[in-house]
Amino acid sequence: MCELSCYTTALHRYLSDEWDADPILVPGIRLAVGTKGPDRLAFSHHQPSVDRLPDGTVLRYAGAATRDDALDGLLSALDRHGRVVVQVDLARLAWSPRWSGGATPHWLVVDGRSSAHWQVHDPFDAALIDGAHPPYRGSMTEAELCAALFTHAWPPAQRRRAAMAFGHRAAIPDKPAVWLERSAGHQVAAASDPDGWLVELDDVLTFLADQVAHDPSCIQNIHDDLWAAARHRVYALRNADAAGACCHDAVSQVIASWAALPRATYVAIETSRRRGGARVSTVLTVLRSIRESEEALRQCR
Repeated sequence: MCELSCYTTALHRYLSDEWDADPILVPGIRLAVGTKGPDRLAFSHHQPSVDRLPDGTVLRYAGAATRDDALDGLLSALDRHGRVVVQVDLARLAWSPRWSGGATPHWLVVDGRSSAHWQVHDPFDAALIDGAHPPYRGSMTEAELCAALFTHAWPPAQRRRAAMAFGHRAAIPDKPAVWLERSAGHQVAAASDPDGWLVELDDVLTFLADQVAHDPSCIQNIHDDLWAAARHRVYALRNADAAGACCHDAVSQVIASWAALPRATYVAIETSRRRGGARVSTVLTVLRSIRESEEALRQCR
């Protein structure tokens, strides 16, 4: 089982039908952050971007305005590739702890259809603020799938996070139903990071600590990305360690430091809700611990 963000977990599942997903995803795991203009506090978790697949095809967002057009699009993808990643509302998945809660974009793999039911796989397994989200493999009726697929407008922060899911900003159609369409690609140079982005991990962590210290309320908006970054980094390190990388003790310390970050941000958010005003001292301590353990790992290598 891989412990990743919901987007990368679904992509891992999609890739695994044709390739060994870990060697594809692990080398590009990173954390970068925008510092200026509309990209300020936007995050990138992959470089190179993970929309380009090993066979040269490309995943892009596609969309539809009507139920019939959306279902035709999903059926076409199933016919060609045997599965398709769809963007759904986490609050409309019966197995999610966010069921009937606030709208949250989530990637789900649809991998079959029989009669009036669609076969789905949600490999995402995580402890969320709302509770435990278990993995799910089963079926949804057409009505259930469409209720999850046809969503209301996402909050701006959630829409930006979905746009950055591949590691670079991707265009999302202004349609109520959205999925990932796979099509032939063409040879292009790897995209460079825009001006105003920090890509060195120590710079990123220093910048984030400064932001949290000066504006504790920002924790609410960056929690999901810090949570994803922690899972991604732990996943990458565990894969490297399993492959026989050196410095096992240093790797273990980095893993422990990152693993503490989601809990620290969660406590800060809950404290803010109960008492007013986020208490971020623990978050700052954990960020400092991550910087120190990452530096020790660099020195070890």
